[in-house]
This record gives sequence, structure tokens and C-alpha cells, in this order.
Amino acid sequence: MSDSTDDARPRAMVDRLQAELDWWRGWLSPATLPRLLGVYGMRYLPFWFMDFQGLGRVCDIGSGPISAAWVAVAFDELICVDPNAKAYRPLAGNLLGKRLALDQTLLFDAADLEPASFDYVLCLNTLDHVEDPLAVLKECRRLLHPSGKLLLWTHLRDEDPGDGLHVALNAAQVHKLAAAVGLVHRRSQIGYCETQFGGDPVGDSAFWGTFTP
Repeated sequence: MSDSTDDARPRAMVDRLQAELDWWRGWLSPATLPRLLGVYGMRYLPFWFMDFQGLGRVCDIGSGPISAAWVAVAFDELICVDPNAKAYRPLAGNLLGKRLALDQTLLFDAADLEPASFDYVLCLNTLDHVEDPLAVLKECRRLLHPSGKLLLWTHLRDEDPGDGLHVALNAAQVHKLAAAVGLVHRRSQIGYCETQFGGDPVGDSAFWGTFTP
């Protein structure tokens, strides 16, 4: 399995990965980590409350150094896949492993993972960060067990924000891409990136969706 982040990639992609790494370095500290985990829970659990209990074997595509699966009640095994895995491993191991005793495998790509071998595939805050969202969803579909579920979360934007971290993606495009790779829409909603207790929702527009093969 390749684990290279060499300069053969397009410059824009390298810059985007560096921006992602800088973002995570800013969050993964003792002072900010509790809020990061809180944001994960507030984003994902309200929509997937039942789905996030007893996940079984999980693959998190575009996980970053720490998977959102850690807000779940339980799972049997967690495999994380991220193109910046080589740079993320020290963050996950040196900080998170010591403080939270996390047990996750972080890979550069999913090519060697067996097809139809995961009960759940997570694609959270990922689809609007990649050059080819169709290829990402195709890989999600390949990894899912026939009775499995894809839990998808992504920012929604009609125009590229030009921030080096996100690309334009709207709800109609998400549904079209999912259908193109054979994923069946089960339920979804559009809301905000974050919620706050005792106040109005805040943040950008976002898409939550559950899909099956």
C-alpha cells in the first residue's frame, strides 16, 4: 500500500492538505479538544442517534486524525482512511493516543480493504473537501456490506468559497452523485453545521444523509 504524499499531486491538492493539517493542529490540544468532540456530537448525533449505537465494523473515509465514530456508543473495529494519513499519525498517536487511549487504524487509502466488509461507512465533513467526490462515494459503496449504511455529512455551497479548504457542492449534486454509484437514499435533512444550546442554529448550511447499497 502506498503511503506517499509526494509532489506528483496537483499543487492545489497539496495546498489543501496542508491547510487541513494546519486546521487540525490548531484543534488537537488539551484546551480545544473537548470542544471539537462536542461539535462532533452536536453535528452528527441529533440526526443519527439510533445509527450511532453499536456501529459494528466501521470505515471512516476522510477521518482526519480522529474519527467522529468516537462519539458513538460502541463499535467493533474502526478503520480510518485519509490522504493526509502520514502527517496525521503523529497527531493521533502522540496526543490523542496518550490522552484518550484511542484505538484506530489510520491508512493513506482504502485500496487494500476488502469490498463489502464494513457495516458502516462514514463520510463526514469530507465530500466537499476533495477533487473527485464521485470517486469517494464509489469507494464508500465498494466497502459497504449489502446490509450496511453510509452516513454522509457535508457542507453545502453553490459557489466555491475560495478558502482552500472547501469546494462548491449542493444537495441536488449529493443525491445525483450517490445515485450514480448505486447508493440508495434513505433519509436526509438540511440544517446547520453546529447547534448551540439555548439559541438559534449557527454555521454554514449542511447536508445529513443515510444511504444504503
